[in-house]
Amino acid sequence: MRRGPVVLTVSEGGIAEQSGIGRIDVVWDAVDEIAAIRGATTLRFGAMCFVVPDTALPADLSPDAFRADLAAWQRASETFG
Repeated sequence: MRRGPVVLTVSEGGIAEQSGIGRIDVVWDAVDEIAAIRGATTLRFGAMCFVVPDTALPADLSPDAFRADLAAWQRASETFG
């Protein structure tokens, strides 16, 4: 059951999801796959997945640029992790 808004924050440091039922923090080293699907981007870690709809991105950020940022942050964590 969803309780209130769900906020996903993505940054160089990783991914954080905050909702009315709790918080999940995921470091980049735990992300197994970043993929484009129709109308969204998925970030898979283990058996779990975050789905970020293209419509949820800021107006000045294209889905391709978003995925490029994600991939760069993931590569940086592998290099400096």
